[in-house]
Amino acid sequence: MFRRLSIYAKLAMALIFSGAVLLLLSYFSGSVILVFAGLGLVLWGTLFIIARPKPSINIEVFNLMFKAGIENIRNSVEIEKIKKIVYFPPYPKTTILPRFLEDFRNGLVFFSYVDSEDKIKEMVFQQSLEGVRKVPFGAHFVGFFEQKLRIDFSEVDIEYFKDVMPKLVPEEINFVQEFSAEVIDERIRIRLADLVFDKAYSSETATILQAVSPVSSAIGLTLSKVLRAPIVMETATYDSATGISDIVFRKIL
Repeated sequence: MFRRLSIYAKLAMALIFSGAVLLLLSYFSGSVILVFAGLGLVLWGTLFIIARPKPSINIEVFNLMFKAGIENIRNSVEIEKIKKIVYFPPYPKTTILPRFLEDFRNGLVFFSYVDSEDKIKEMVFQQSLEGVRKVPFGAHFVGFFEQKLRIDFSEVDIEYFKDVMPKLVPEEINFVQEFSAEVIDERIRIRLADLVFDKAYSSETATILQAVSPVSSAIGLTLSKVLRAPIVMETATYDSATGISDIVFRKIL
């Protein structure tokens, strides 16, 4: 549990604990110096808790982005035809792209109306296709995470992702209380706790909710960068009673 705390919380706890120890020692020794030193440490620890930076992404920002994403999907994608949802990594910066792909230089999500993954890999780069290309709804969160970590996800491996993201996501997104990543064969299972979706969209399937969620879609795009390959959202569930989302991604070979 202690490992999940931010650096500010850890420092505050250390100061308060040290102050409490000094106050306890002052009680037995009768030292006024220890009293003031202990009180000072407790005060500084309390100030760190009060003044600690707030997470950068809050529930209001999430809700605005989520609602806009849902409306966008409803207006541009034939939801009942969707067979697979696939995330494609960004193109290399030196790649010359046709105009119809220029908007997707930093990665894309493809809502495919066909089931064949071989056909999806070929078709997604064609102008005429059976499905809809979109900029992932959480694309800019990927850049945000990279800036925080001072890395490029395309230059790290899945072990780095597993080690860092469970600490980073709850620290920077204040409504995500838990994040875990587990690799099982070729699949990556992501579990998010307290990811609350607006009840007005409860009629949508869990897969659509997760594809439109800025957090979940950011994770899909991040994984495609880390694995340097297309990633399909294989399964997705959402428990409205607990706020727990369970998503399984798989690398397309």
